[in-house]
Amino acid sequence: MGNFNRFYVYTFNPKRPQWTETTVKHIENLYSITALCWKPDGAKLVLGSLCGSVDVFEACMRKARYKGKFEFTYVSASQVIVKELATGTKVAIRSEYGCEIVKINIYQDRHVIAHTTETLLLGDLETNGLSEI
Repeated sequence: MGNFNRFYVYTFNPKRPQWTETTVKHIENLYSITALCWKPDGAKLVLGSLCGSVDVFEACMRKARYKGKFEFTYVSASQVIVKELATGTKVAIRSEYGCEIVKINIYQDRHVIAHTTETLLLGDLETNGLSEI
């Protein structure tokens, strides 16, 4: 939500099904937001304002490096973008059941094993294949 010179960021808390205000981003001359769009993987948010400005924001819960070769961007509790630092290749790992991803390992620089609270995600970084069991 936004008005005049502020953009309000809210987070949904699934444990208590409610939205809570997380932070307020000050943007000079924002006035009214007339357009809003998410990148399909949920990693970026684009805002268009009444004055004609377009602002792009990276949206993530946290980032982590893995063995100096990969970067994990936690877009939500159930979705992580895995980026290979050498090539810049990105793959989105997402639980189809909405389970929180608690641990990720990469084997042979290719195979992704992600543990969720209730399932296991198995992925291949070369073919972009992903299965959840």
